[in-house]
Amino acid sequence: MWTEKYRPSNPYLLIGNEESRLRFIHWLENWKEGDKPALLIGPPGVGKTTLVYATANALNYRVIDLNASDMRTKEKLERILSPILTSKTLFNEKVLIFLDEVDGIYGKADYGGMEFINDLIKNGKVPIVLAANIEEDEKIKKLISQTNVFRFKRIPPKLIELYLSYILNKEGIKLSKEDLEKIIRSVNGDLRAAINTAYTYTLAMKEGSESILQKRDESLNLLEGLDMILSANSIDDVYNYVKKWDGLPMDKLRILYNSILSSNLSIEELIPALNALSNLDILVGKINKTQEWRLLRYFNEMLAYSVFQALPKGKVKRSEDSIPWQLKLRIWNEAKAIKEIGLKFAKIFHVSSTTIINLYLPYIALILKQNKIDLEKFCNLLGLDESSKKVLIKEIDRVWEMVKK
Repeated sequence: MWTEKYRPSNPYLLIGNEESRLRFIHWLENWKEGDKPALLIGPPGVGKTTLVYATANALNYRVIDLNASDMRTKEKLERILSPILTSKTLFNEKVLIFLDEVDGIYGKADYGGMEFINDLIKNGKVPIVLAANIEEDEKIKKLISQTNVFRFKRIPPKLIELYLSYILNKEGIKLSKEDLEKIIRSVNGDLRAAINTAYTYTLAMKEGSESILQKRDESLNLLEGLDMILSANSIDDVYNYVKKWDGLPMDKLRILYNSILSSNLSIEELIPALNALSNLDILVGKINKTQEWRLLRYFNEMLAYSVFQALPKGKVKRSEDSIPWQLKLRIWNEAKAIKEIGLKFAKIFHVSSTTIINLYLPYIALILKQNKIDLEKFCNLLGLDESSKKVLIKEIDRVWEMVKK
């Protein structure tokens, strides 16, 4: 198979995700006992496994490769890995433990497997590399806090085209530009799938079969979709990514909002971005209120052609935190009071306290200030204690000062 025949053995010959690849090579080159494990996160077919093997080969490590989703139980993992961790290998060779698909270990069949992995990554006697396809799962997020994280994105179409052209040239096979483009469109940034599809396609051509390229599942998860949208070069690209973006409309709004606020934009950049987002929020609110789901067809167009155009080019980055950066410091210092305020308003608006803190609080502050509400009386009616009352009044003044600027 071409995927094996043309698999790079040198980590510098891989394509795409240059920054993450170089960081990983540097991590293994400088690894010392006690260092955190590496966690490689990204969609299938972008080179995570190839990078591990190529880097290990270049640095003379022997890879102990386990697919975590097939080795869910503590007993199986412990039987294979414990001897490596408790004794030196023959000839004192360097060993790297690679646990692939750790996101697949979470399920009904996980009998202590995750507990063993948690203990394993604290061991630190040999380099440990974990790989996962998604990071939204709460258990993966816990792994993130204990590891060095290397994120991988889908391979850009142009790089896939160059790599396929290189392989086809080596094989002495010619494909039309149209056929090559069909293959690239069908795989949605999955290089391994592109190579396999090209291989199958050329076999079908040799056998005289009619070539049919099956359209693959091109859905993008919530975080991956946002990354693709924010790095897109044109409105048309944005619209294509938006159509493939999985997730509830409110979840998309929330992650966009968090990312915009966390990007530390100027007021001049922030206002048009939030105005465009607020129009989208109005549409989602109307859909939820009227249950007219047919209006969702306008959601993608507004997101691509209104919100994206309002974002300053290259300045908005996906936020890793669910709390906007302006609130982080105050939440750390005033967590108890902020939480109480969120809970009180959550009962009134019938939403979560997190939604209150992330989305509603600045608007509540403005309404209270503009309508000259007696804050002392209002806080008493709301049932806030003295500490929470002071925090709310401080928040109102802070938001008002920002608006006046």
